[in-house]
Amino acid sequence: MKKALMSILMVTVLLGLLVSGISCTKTKTISLNLSTLSFTATQGASNPKLQTIEIRDSNGGTFDWSVGSSAPWITLSPTSGISSANTGTFTVDVNTDGMSAGSYNASIRIFVPGATNRLQIVPVSLTIKNPSQLQVHFIDVGQGDSILLDLGTTEVLIDGGDGHTNIVPYLQQYVDGSLEAMIATHPHDDHIGGLISVMNNFDVDMVLTNGESYGTSTYSDFMDKAWKETPEVDYVSRGDTFTVGNLAFKVLNPEESLPLDINGNSIVMELDYGSVTFLFTGDAQWDSEVSMVDAGLIHHIDILKVGHHGSDTSSTEEFLDKTSPEVAVYMAGIGNSYGHPRPVTISNLKKIEAKIYGTDTCGTITVTTDGSGYTVSTAKKCSIATPTPTPKPTPTPTPPIGPCNPNCECYSYTLHNDIQCSQAGAICKDGTCSMSRGSGTCSHHGGVRKWINCP
Repeated sequence: MKKALMSILMVTVLLGLLVSGISCTKTKTISLNLSTLSFTATQGASNPKLQTIEIRDSNGGTFDWSVGSSAPWITLSPTSGISSANTGTFTVDVNTDGMSAGSYNASIRIFVPGATNRLQIVPVSLTIKNPSQLQVHFIDVGQGDSILLDLGTTEVLIDGGDGHTNIVPYLQQYVDGSLEAMIATHPHDDHIGGLISVMNNFDVDMVLTNGESYGTSTYSDFMDKAWKETPEVDYVSRGDTFTVGNLAFKVLNPEESLPLDINGNSIVMELDYGSVTFLFTGDAQWDSEVSMVDAGLIHHIDILKVGHHGSDTSSTEEFLDKTSPEVAVYMAGIGNSYGHPRPVTISNLKKIEAKIYGTDTCGTITVTTDGSGYTVSTAKKCSIATPTPTPKPTPTPTPPIGPCNPNCECYSYTLHNDIQCSQAGAICKDGTCSMSRGSGTCSHHGGVRKWINCP
């Protein structure tokens, strides 16, 4: 049974009308994708919040509106236009009862008699999510990190980029209700700068950090906002576990004492969803990797968020050998000044035969899983680094050991009087013979298959 409709959220949307004295203004309570009205719901859960379109005309006028395409899931209220000296307002309501998971598109037609551009079209998009399907969005924020985990009505945001790329419109396509958890992996601007805007536009139930302070205004503003407006602010470190909805996280880094530098103390988390395993690494570096490996915390995972934007300070060979990910995602900006990803990192990832995706070439990367398998989709067509596995050589069959090897065993018995018994005869693994002394016997022939003692 559906939950009761959520309370009306009155939002004014900029329609981009500049026609015959009619202009649209925006009274912002939340920020929207201004070219499209976006609604998100989870199949079998509550309907999306109402949205309100307001048209202002300083000269007075008559406005009319209607659903411009067949979309019975949209209701406009009032259903027809009004005449007003200043404002025309109507609400857009979406009802997802009986609808399947998927994407739906429609439009709203706004008619302004007497205007030069009489007809304005407002696209409407609706996403209905499968409640058992986890989507992990590696959002393209340029040179920074921002990852959204979306499972039904549960959403978790890991980092928010530096704020220059506004992630709010992207989040509004997927977040229904509040944001259940916000995780700041470490206090650098390219990870927390965009989180302040997110808190301005969404209710956030919980904020998690590693507890390390940092002397920047961005960090100060972020923590002030979190303490004032979030019900729960907490610190996590190695050994902690926490659950958000049906998502259970294990914290592998940092150690509680925060022994490394700002990047090295990044929060690293493992998430197991069914049989599919993710590892989110923030900007963890080689010393973090060594610490986690030495603590016995690292094992095979399926999806790796590559540490520190693909820098050569991360992704050591031992760490990658232990994790052996099938998919590796690095997050970096096009033409960034750091040279990320570094060639050695890509080389190391190719050695373990991972499929490599980057936000610089692929845009936003989305991994979708039902817990048994997964798919990867990209916002832009891109070339995926998929190295061809090196064929393993076919082993040479080992000759069987018979009762007497005429080239070795019988030879040694026949000539045993000509060799000292302190010497050892041997049949090597490749079938050759050796009469050399001690540990050097068969050293270049694959080891010993059979020792031959002097009679």
